[in-house]
Amino acid sequence: MHTLLHLLIGPPLPTQRLAGERLNKIRALAAFSPDALSSIAYANQEIFLGLSVAGAAGLSYSLPIGLVIVGTFWLEAAKWIRRG
Repeated sequence: MHTLLHLLIGPPLPTQRLAGERLNKIRALAAFSPDALSSIAYANQEIFLGLSVAGAAGLSYSLPIGLVIVGTFWLEAAKWIRRG
């Protein structure tokens, strides 16, 4: 397994070179934000799909689940604002 990884992604970087390989905050945000945004979008879609498969009884849970998702979003936003 180690040989396969070494072949696919190359050898590990020496510690001295790691500092030069870091992304600044703007570039890191641009690189990693789309992944989080797509995860959020697809999670809601999959929850709704699961509830729709359960039928009308499952769909009755969609509003409470949506409110929990929105509440979680606001809590996370408040944490980031307090850090800022």
